[in-house]
Amino acid sequence: MTRLVGIGNTGCNLVEKLSQYPQYNVIKIDEGINVKRQKSPEAYEKSCPSFKKEFGKKKEDTFVFVTASGTISGLLLRVLEQLQGNNLHVVCLVSDPGLLSPVGRLQQNLVQGVLKEYARSGLLEKLVLIDNAKVEKLLGDVPLNEYYDKLNDTIVYAFHSLMCLQHSKPILETKEQGDEISRITTIGLFDKNKNKNLFYDLEYPTQERYYYSFSAEDIKTNPKILQNIKKDLTKVEDLSITFAVYETNVTDPYAFLEVKTHFV
Repeated sequence: MTRLVGIGNTGCNLVEKLSQYPQYNVIKIDEGINVKRQKSPEAYEKSCPSFKKEFGKKKEDTFVFVTASGTISGLLLRVLEQLQGNNLHVVCLVSDPGLLSPVGRLQQNLVQGVLKEYARSGLLEKLVLIDNAKVEKLLGDVPLNEYYDKLNDTIVYAFHSLMCLQHSKPILETKEQGDEISRITTIGLFDKNKNKNLFYDLEYPTQERYYYSFSAEDIKTNPKILQNIKKDLTKVEDLSITFAVYETNVTDPYAFLEVKTHFV
């Protein structure tokens, strides 16, 4: 199983949505559950309780979900310390700076900066960055009272789909370049109009991997799948582009993206 740890309201909401799938063991860390409310990120860091009972002794793949701007994100580094020895990933959500207080903007920049350095140094297996404003563009018109729920649904859909594909055997693939330092990543959707809808703007991407999914019927009857994929993958200097093709129960072809970089 994969352990998912949600920190704060949004982190907990995301792992709660993912708990419907049997692959995940979900742990929530938030006010009113196992943390006392504090006034500042520094206060959360100083008062961080032990979560050894919740985490247990078993070492496993662990994904920590957190919003960078949240005051409770002050717990993050202390939580990661308690998870040392696990295969650690962080899914970090970034908010629109225009909607944040000065303290929130400062905290968001601080958390992002620290996590990027953690990833570059190998303390994290992977840092997945998600910009809410980028995901919002995929939603279209959504009633205000459903906004955050739909936003979270889109993130959960892409995250879980990629997890399933990455843990499945592809029918055909080109191997990823062996690059141990490109641990700063984002995910996204590649639509039928050949648009890359990334969930975060990585300024200097070094690797792109496309995860194509086709129905069994498409794979049997469409002889141009590989030709069409080759057309999609335009070569770019200093960018390694690879792909994998999977058979799933979908009725329409689609692709997910993972983009990596080692630049902060």
